Amino acid sequence: SGTGSLSVGFEFIPMEKLFSFRGVACFMSVGLMLNYRYGMGSPAQYKANLHSGTVELPVIVYRQWHPRSTYFVGIIPVYTMDFMSYTPRNADKVTEVDSTMGVKLRTGIRFRAAPKIDLSFTTDVVMRFYEPLQVSLEPSVGIVYNLSKREWGK
Repeated sequence: SGTGSLSVGFEFIPMEKLFSFRGVACFMSVGLMLNYRYGMGSPAQYKANLHSGTVELPVIVYRQWHPRSTYFVGIIPVYTMDFMSYTPRNADKVTEVDSTMGVKLRTGIRFRAAPKIDLSFTTDVVMRFYEPLQVSLEPSVGIVYNLSKREWGK
């Protein structure tokens, strides 16, 4: 009947700029993200709980379009492990464990809200290589704390 998730990770921009596109600098980043997702079944049907962990290795390209804003696109290999337990009517509790690889195609915008804080608005198209293929659309909102003293475009 619903899911919620929490992600934490780091992102590293290894060089000043990757290339220029129409006179505007483009940057590339690599990173590591860890995600935990919890889901529950509808109590009217049966009790169910899903615990899912995902490791992501994002490769993102940013392009500044305003002094305080950038947009980005990326490709992200993912590995997901799911632990689900449920209790069907008139039956004992069942626990299943599954894992798979996948890929995310990401696009979004980052807005500099404060000198060290960015707001991130992201949409991922996710393909997990289950049988059959599982495709989902995952919008998200995030807060990014910048450790670097460098500013976009400098």
